[in-house]
Amino acid sequence: MSEPEENQKVNTRQRNRSRWMLIAVAVLFVLPIIGPFFWTPRSFVNHGELVQPQARPLTPLKLSDDNDETVGIEAFQGKWTLLILDHASCNSVCQSNLYNIRQVRLTQGRRMKRVQLAWILLSGTRDDIDAEIREDYSQVKIYNIPVDKHQVINDMFRVESGTPDDGIQRVYFIDPFGNLVMSFDPQQNPKEIQKDLGRLLRVSKAGEDQN
Repeated sequence: MSEPEENQKVNTRQRNRSRWMLIAVAVLFVLPIIGPFFWTPRSFVNHGELVQPQARPLTPLKLSDDNDETVGIEAFQGKWTLLILDHASCNSVCQSNLYNIRQVRLTQGRRMKRVQLAWILLSGTRDDIDAEIREDYSQVKIYNIPVDKHQVINDMFRVESGTPDDGIQRVYFIDPFGNLVMSFDPQQNPKEIQKDLGRLLRVSKAGEDQN
């Protein structure tokens, strides 16, 4: 092989090597960006259903609290809220949801002070709730909605599986800024709810200044 031919072969190998190095560098930069679209570690997969669009602001609405005082959307701000929407008659699924949100909050340890529990009554009043249920879940804040605002509530908490009036009996996550962020099926394993809430409390500092 002549010297010019040998030099050309060497130059070709060098160009190919440089080209592959550039491709490798490009992949290293791009992979962290496009990777999550194709693969997500199981430890970062949420178990609940994310609200679409994400972080849906709650519609300003006046509610009546335990003391029959009128409160606004600020009742769901400042802390992470585990919320159910159900009737005062509170069937077995309702009671299971109350038990689960109470336990999920307790399992957060020192972070549980950043979490509050709430129940918006779709029908009936606090006085219609069984006295034993009220006693067992005294830490759950109970709210009544005006009769003419039921459609507002349905629209506010509409998810893929339906609205509260459809009887879906889901558990909802509201962030400290008053945004609906996630919901859970009533058959959801409470340990999965616990994991999702725990992850949110770890990665977000919101609500840390609350007692």
